[in-house]
Amino acid sequence: MGKTFQKIFLKTTRWGSVRFRLFVLFVLLSVGPVVFVSVLGYRMTRNIVIRQVTLLLNLHNRMAREEIFRYLEGAQKMLLPVVEPGSAPVKRLIGEIGRKDLARTLAQDPLIRNWLAFLRLSGYFDNVWITDSTLKPLVSLNPAALPPTGLTDAVKSSLSYLSIPGGVGANRFFVCVHPLKPKAGPAVGYVIGQIDHTRLSQRLLHVGNQFGNYRVYVIQPASTVLFCTDPAVSFLDKGIAAASDYPQARVERRDGERVIRVVQPLGILDWQVLSEIPYRKALADVLVFRRQIIFGILAMLVFLLLLSYLVSYTFTRPIQQLSEAARRIGQGHLDRPVVSEAGDELGTLASDLDEMRRRLKHYTENLEKLVNERTAELRQAQHQIIHQEKMASLGLMAAGIAHEIGNPLTAISSLVQMQLRRSNDPETVEALTTVREHIGRISKIVRELVDFSRTGSQEVKPTYVNEIIASTVGILKYDRRAKGVEFHFDLGRDLPPLMLVPDQLQQVLFNILVNALDALKNPIRRIEIRTHADERWVFIEISDTGTGIPEDHLSKIFEPFFTTKEVGKGTGLGLTVSYGIIKNFGGEIKVNSRPGQGTTFTILLPVSREQEVEHGSNSDR
Repeated sequence: MGKTFQKIFLKTTRWGSVRFRLFVLFVLLSVGPVVFVSVLGYRMTRNIVIRQVTLLLNLHNRMAREEIFRYLEGAQKMLLPVVEPGSAPVKRLIGEIGRKDLARTLAQDPLIRNWLAFLRLSGYFDNVWITDSTLKPLVSLNPAALPPTGLTDAVKSSLSYLSIPGGVGANRFFVCVHPLKPKAGPAVGYVIGQIDHTRLSQRLLHVGNQFGNYRVYVIQPASTVLFCTDPAVSFLDKGIAAASDYPQARVERRDGERVIRVVQPLGILDWQVLSEIPYRKALADVLVFRRQIIFGILAMLVFLLLLSYLVSYTFTRPIQQLSEAARRIGQGHLDRPVVSEAGDELGTLASDLDEMRRRLKHYTENLEKLVNERTAELRQAQHQIIHQEKMASLGLMAAGIAHEIGNPLTAISSLVQMQLRRSNDPETVEALTTVREHIGRISKIVRELVDFSRTGSQEVKPTYVNEIIASTVGILKYDRRAKGVEFHFDLGRDLPPLMLVPDQLQQVLFNILVNALDALKNPIRRIEIRTHADERWVFIEISDTGTGIPEDHLSKIFEPFFTTKEVGKGTGLGLTVSYGIIKNFGGEIKVNSRPGQGTTFTILLPVSREQEVEHGSNSDR
């Protein structure tokens, strides 16, 4: 289906055509605004969602910070019974300073033992140490564990909370330090509590799960991660810690996951709270909306492409049809009409173009017909002129022959007449009589030949049909084709004279009789000529026993240059000229033929004519 559409598109679309330009313009005007509005709507929706997520992350940070404060405050309260000035542990420590068994004494003190047991049950600490002023442990929850190193700087700086490397699991110690001081004087010892990371992380995880899949970090900027609700995050991930340099920024993690992050100060030293949520989770609905927009735009694009092509095709198809029609008319193909389904100005233009085509076809057909008629007339006139020139030449030759033969024949005839008068011998008289008859026959042949070849008059005058028939047959009898042919005459009596041109009627009879002689190939060679008349017409019927004319040729025998004779034996103009002459007389000529039996030509000539016979070009026929 796709390949078929592509072929149709390529076949019906040219890159520089009006159709392609309309197609592109329609696509731009229809698809462009849709894409622009869709992209703008998506961006606005995304920004709104990001702002809402940012507000939630800020709220989440505040809740996480408050949770951390409550946890640390609770842990600090657990240490107050020991670290307050005037408490029993402080007094005992001050009174026993310097004793070698101070650690054992403190460990056996019921108050301290109960307090350590309470701390163990509270769950705030992994371990708690009571140390002397040199940070040497005296009593602890877990005697096997030593206090973390690196506390000296914290003690000197009077810091209450700090993170120290070297811990197990999280790789960090998060401790709170409180000095043991009398009411006056320097500290005689310290209480050091190692915060339970696991419990604090669980508290933060609970906060994160209240609003969804949020991750919470407690970080030292550009340094390290102190706490995180995601166990998969390394506490040495400096890439996350570096994100604190870009508060409320969307950044890329090392694994390429896009996230939305918000950073706020914790309020303890320089620590910060960082909350983040994966970009895809935060904007899940927006991304679904984006996919829907993309699919919608693609579907709309396909629809608009098809619609654009259909519109451009519908608009330009009538123009293309008019162009093709104009091209056909220019090439001379005028038979196919110009059709347009458009009902607008293009339809009007198509109607005007079709009207022009009809007129051109009419003029062309008439012109071709006129040219053909004139060409046929010219060819006919040319053949007629050639024939007349031949007849004129033959007439001159006949006149010369008659002159050259006439004198000797006259002398011979005179001598024969003299011998007939002088001779009494019957045999001699019979021989001389025969010679005289042959001399008369020769004289008649020469005279008839001269009369036939002489240019006849075109004057219309009373003409007796039977006389023209006798004269024409008398000439044809001397043709070699007439040898052995039986001429049978059935000529009507008292036929009225007809107002005709005698020479033209003789030419018609001559053409028909010559064709009859050519067709006589059967053993019975016979030509019958009949004449009769009624009140309106004089009928001349010429029948032969020849081969006949095929039925499919009967309608063509009067057409110019149509002939059934062999090449070189006929011009195809004889019957055409004869047909024109009879029509000019106001008559008719008909033919009836049966193949193998013969042909009959019937000539109808009017008894009286109401108008004069036309001359001019028709007289040449």
